[in-house]
Amino acid sequence: MTRPKEIRIKYEDKILGQRAYGEAKKFYVEDFLDKDILFNFIYEVESHEADLTEEGFSFLSDYYGIENLAKELYSKDPNYPRSSLHENELFLREAAFR
Repeated sequence: MTRPKEIRIKYEDKILGQRAYGEAKKFYVEDFLDKDILFNFIYEVESHEADLTEEGFSFLSDYYGIENLAKELYSKDPNYPRSSLHENELFLREAAFR
Protein backbone atom coordinates (compact mmCIF):
# COMPACT_ATOMS: atom_id res chain seq x y z
CA MET A 1 0.00 0.00 0.00
CA THR A 2 1.32 3.42 -0.96
CA ARG A 3 1.76 5.84 1.91
CA PRO A 4 0.28 9.37 1.89
CA LYS A 5 3.70 11.07 1.69
CA GLU A 6 4.65 8.99 -1.35
CA ILE A 7 1.34 9.86 -3.01
CA ARG A 8 1.87 13.59 -2.37
CA ILE A 9 5.37 13.40 -3.87
CA LYS A 10 4.11 11.50 -6.92
CA TYR A 11 1.60 14.27 -7.76
CA GLU A 12 3.38 17.37 -6.39
CA ASP A 13 4.13 18.93 -9.80
CA LYS A 14 0.90 17.86 -11.50
CA ILE A 15 -2.05 20.11 -12.23
CA LEU A 16 -4.95 18.34 -10.51
CA GLY A 17 -7.66 20.78 -11.51
CA GLN A 18 -8.30 24.21 -12.91
CA ARG A 19 -10.86 26.95 -12.71
CA ALA A 20 -11.64 28.53 -16.04
CA TYR A 21 -13.98 31.35 -15.00
CA GLY A 22 -13.35 34.65 -13.19
CA GLU A 23 -10.02 34.37 -11.46
CA ALA A 24 -8.44 31.45 -13.31
CA LYS A 25 -6.54 29.13 -11.02
CA LYS A 26 -4.69 25.86 -11.22
CA PHE A 27 -5.01 23.44 -8.31
CA TYR A 28 -2.17 21.34 -6.98
CA VAL A 29 -1.64 18.77 -4.21
CA GLU A 30 -1.46 21.45 -1.49
CA ASP A 31 -4.91 22.66 -2.51
CA PHE A 32 -6.47 19.20 -2.52
CA LEU A 33 -5.01 18.39 0.91
CA ASP A 34 -7.11 21.23 2.36
CA LYS A 35 -10.60 19.74 2.57
CA ASP A 36 -12.32 23.16 2.49
CA ILE A 37 -10.56 24.06 -0.75
CA LEU A 38 -11.13 20.56 -2.14
CA PHE A 39 -14.87 20.54 -1.39
CA ASN A 40 -15.31 24.05 -2.80
CA PHE A 41 -13.45 22.91 -5.91
CA ILE A 42 -15.73 19.86 -6.26
CA TYR A 43 -18.76 22.14 -6.05
CA GLU A 44 -17.21 24.29 -8.81
CA VAL A 45 -16.75 21.17 -10.93
CA GLU A 46 -20.42 20.34 -10.38
CA SER A 47 -21.44 23.79 -11.65
CA HIS A 48 -19.04 23.49 -14.63
CA GLU A 49 -16.88 26.35 -13.37
CA ALA A 50 -13.81 24.14 -12.87
CA ASP A 51 -12.37 20.96 -14.31
CA LEU A 52 -10.79 17.97 -12.62
CA THR A 53 -7.87 16.54 -14.58
CA GLU A 54 -7.22 12.84 -14.97
CA GLU A 55 -4.21 13.32 -12.68
CA GLY A 56 -6.53 15.02 -10.19
CA PHE A 57 -8.88 12.06 -10.24
CA SER A 58 -5.95 9.68 -9.79
CA PHE A 59 -4.70 11.71 -6.82
CA LEU A 60 -8.15 11.73 -5.18
CA SER A 61 -8.46 8.01 -5.78
CA ASP A 62 -4.97 7.21 -4.46
CA TYR A 63 -4.94 9.61 -1.50
CA TYR A 64 -8.53 9.63 -0.22
CA GLY A 65 -10.25 6.81 -2.08
CA ILE A 66 -13.23 7.78 -4.23
CA GLU A 67 -15.72 5.92 -2.05
CA ASN A 68 -14.40 7.58 1.10
CA LEU A 69 -14.45 11.02 -0.49
CA ALA A 70 -18.02 10.48 -1.72
CA LYS A 71 -19.02 9.52 1.84
CA GLU A 72 -17.42 12.68 3.22
CA LEU A 73 -19.21 14.84 0.65
CA TYR A 74 -22.49 13.15 1.45
CA SER A 75 -22.06 13.56 5.21
CA LYS A 76 -21.12 17.23 4.76
CA ASP A 77 -24.22 17.97 2.66
CA PRO A 78 -26.47 15.08 1.56
CA ASN A 79 -27.90 17.12 -1.32
CA TYR A 80 -24.76 18.44 -2.92
CA PRO A 81 -23.18 17.84 -5.31
CA ARG A 82 -25.56 14.91 -5.74
CA SER A 83 -28.50 13.69 -3.69
CA SER A 84 -27.24 10.19 -2.88
CA LEU A 85 -23.99 8.62 -1.82
CA HIS A 86 -23.92 6.47 -4.97
CA GLU A 87 -24.52 9.51 -7.22
CA ASN A 88 -21.70 11.40 -5.46
CA GLU A 89 -19.36 8.52 -6.19
CA LEU A 90 -20.42 8.36 -9.85
CA PHE A 91 -20.05 12.13 -10.18
CA LEU A 92 -16.48 12.00 -8.88
CA ARG A 93 -15.62 9.12 -11.19
CA GLU A 94 -17.04 10.92 -14.25
CA ALA A 95 -15.76 14.43 -13.44
CA ALA A 96 -12.25 13.84 -14.78
CA PHE A 97 -13.51 12.43 -18.06
CA ARG A 98 -15.87 15.17 -19.25
